[in-house]
Amino acid sequence: MRVSCLVTDLKMPDLAGQPLLEVLAERRSTIPAIMISGHGDIPAAVRAMAVGAIAFLEKPCCLDTLRDTIRRAIELARSVTRAPHSKSPIAGGWHA
Repeated sequence: MRVSCLVTDLKMPDLAGQPLLEVLAERRSTIPAIMISGHGDIPAAVRAMAVGAIAFLEKPCCLDTLRDTIRRAIELARSVTRAPHSKSPIAGGWHA
């Protein structure tokens, strides 16, 4: 079983993090996503969580915090694969 996690930045060239999360939500993706940003604020974090991010981390973030958040995301992804009728973490099923 392959389990994934997405770490994306709020501001990126071509496809920024927020529109990426929106596309994944439209596709009912089950990949848990973590949004990071050096330009984040509370409204940006709320928007990211509303479309399914399981966490919003400010840069620079502690490596231990990032590692723990990725571990938690992978645990959530594993629980989805064991319970196929669960809601997607991206499609608004979980908000951590």
